[in-house]
Amino acid sequence: MIHRIQAWLAQPTPRWSAVSVGGLGFAIAVVLTAMAQKPFFYDEPHYLNNVGYLHEHGLGREFLLEYPGYAGPLSAYLQFFLEGVTKLQTPGARLVNVFLWAASFLLLLRFFRLRAPGSAAGFFLPAVPLLWPIGGLALTEMPSLFFVCLALLLQQQALRAKKTLATTSLPLLAGLCFGIAVIGRQTLLPAFLLPLGSILFVRADRRSWSLFFLGSLPPIVSVFLVWGGIYPPMIQGMRILNDGLSGIAPFHGILSYGYAFLVTLIIAPTYLHLPKWLGLVGVALGLSAGYLLDIDSFLPMKSVLSNTLPAGTLGFAGTAFPYLLSVLAVWFVIATAWRALDRQKWRNRVPLALATGALLGVPAMIPHVFSSRYVAISIPLLLVLLCGHCTFNRGTVLRQLLGIFMGATILTTWLYGKDQGYAHIEYSQLHYPHLFPNPAEREWGNDEWRRALVHEEAAAEEVGTPVPE
Repeated sequence: MIHRIQAWLAQPTPRWSAVSVGGLGFAIAVVLTAMAQKPFFYDEPHYLNNVGYLHEHGLGREFLLEYPGYAGPLSAYLQFFLEGVTKLQTPGARLVNVFLWAASFLLLLRFFRLRAPGSAAGFFLPAVPLLWPIGGLALTEMPSLFFVCLALLLQQQALRAKKTLATTSLPLLAGLCFGIAVIGRQTLLPAFLLPLGSILFVRADRRSWSLFFLGSLPPIVSVFLVWGGIYPPMIQGMRILNDGLSGIAPFHGILSYGYAFLVTLIIAPTYLHLPKWLGLVGVALGLSAGYLLDIDSFLPMKSVLSNTLPAGTLGFAGTAFPYLLSVLAVWFVIATAWRALDRQKWRNRVPLALATGALLGVPAMIPHVFSSRYVAISIPLLLVLLCGHCTFNRGTVLRQLLGIFMGATILTTWLYGKDQGYAHIEYSQLHYPHLFPNPAEREWGNDEWRRALVHEEAAAEEVGTPVPE
């Protein structure tokens, strides 16, 4: 019976079937986002508010010095230029990311037609559940992901080009796009291991990747020099005052690699096949890591599982998941190393494996919080890593549908869940009233309402009257 199911799943399918499922995924994302009546919440108002800083300080140095966010200014610039269309209101500001996501999909389809024509990896971009929140909300990751995909396509075209002009201009443009992506999400910096590793190990492509590296420098250097580091001055000050924002968090790294295993299970499960002895080593090391990290409780995709699992099982699940994810994380790392260190192909595989692994390891350097958003930004490189293990067959289509269903469920929970994010909405309406309907004449850059609120709170404390939260 199992063999018959495997044989049925392995039956080839035409390319249009994967295209159709991908299109279905984006259609669902557009409908869910466009119909959502939920006001801005979570990190949305915080980063959309940076458009106001652009109005007040202009596009250059003064804005960068006043910039108040961890993530770079790319998303703010994009929303600023599209403000006339979106009005910085829902659903327009959110749909910007949906369309960038769809554009990234088209870029990757072209990229894989050049790099691996028989691979179905590019068709899984809408089927990665982690991408749905950053694709359907007005968050900061999707603009950077778009420019990463554009950089990959341009660099692939450069590697195949024959004319001198193309072999020079295309890698410079690719690097420029990657540099723009980095100033949107500084967590992309470890991906520089791809061009640097290729320069070291792949002699035939050394010139092209060197130009890529040079092309990436102008946007990164211009922003980081103004900041005096990889974060704006305000955030640097916060990190000095709060020790909890610096340091390492090994379990966050474990979670990231564990999530990568689960994503790989959807995209290319055969990538995870290991010899039995190596698999046993991975299980033993993973359980040991889970024990040594001594995590009390963790529940992945909490927004979904807390509403689907029986209440009585949540405690057990929270205790078991750290061990399970530790095993999956170690297994993924071993599988990646096992395939990268091929005797004949290691020079081409190691740079990509190192860059993808380093990106997935970034959450370990963010001790104060873990979010699947940090994992999502690595998806384009992960798809390239997995492309040799993803073919067109019935199993591919079913896994696409599964990933889309999971992603749509997560986005639905975020946009339509009664409990999800309403505390953020109340806070946001208080601190960013201009991003909500009926702003009561509160304009960009005018913070008199904030000072008035402080006076109200002080007066209430004097007479002992509680201020509503």
